[in-house]
Amino acid sequence: VYSSVDKSFVHASTFSENSLAMRAALATLDVVENEDLESQSLKKGEYLRAKLRDRLLKYEIVQEVRGLGLMNGIVFQPPKSLALKMLYGSFRKAHPGLFGQMVVRTLFNEHHVLCQMAGNEYSVIKSMPPLIISEAQLDRYVDAFESVVKTIINEKTKFWPQGLDIAAKAFAAKVGG
Repeated sequence: VYSSVDKSFVHASTFSENSLAMRAALATLDVVENEDLESQSLKKGEYLRAKLRDRLLKYEIVQEVRGLGLMNGIVFQPPKSLALKMLYGSFRKAHPGLFGQMVVRTLFNEHHVLCQMAGNEYSVIKSMPPLIISEAQLDRYVDAFESVVKTIINEKTKFWPQGLDIAAKAFAAKVGG
């Protein structure tokens, strides 16, 4: 409701005072409440983190799995083995976020899993699946993540060269742009 006709035509924001958006928000809140998505999120998140811990913490490059509800982070650490330590260290020197970007890129390109680095904490890959995700889909995510970690460790010629590709594209964009 506007105080005058003049104000009714001001377009200050895409969703401000938009009755359709407000109705959609209310319908979403109804679904969240009626389907108990909050407690479902907590249960599914605990399930996911337990699976990730069981499958990933045995690898030298994975330090920790943490999260709350369906917001999760997998923390990477410098590996102990010499060959991996050199590769990891070289890419971290080029840019601290390059390794994380390589993990994100591999998850997306090979497994169609969308995730991202956690802000400025480049060693953490975060994921926030939808509240309606199934256990089968969570299992697929765990399989995909373990596959990428195995590739990092066992298939060096498959995983690590993409870092050079990313760096070359970034350099070309910087020089050309």
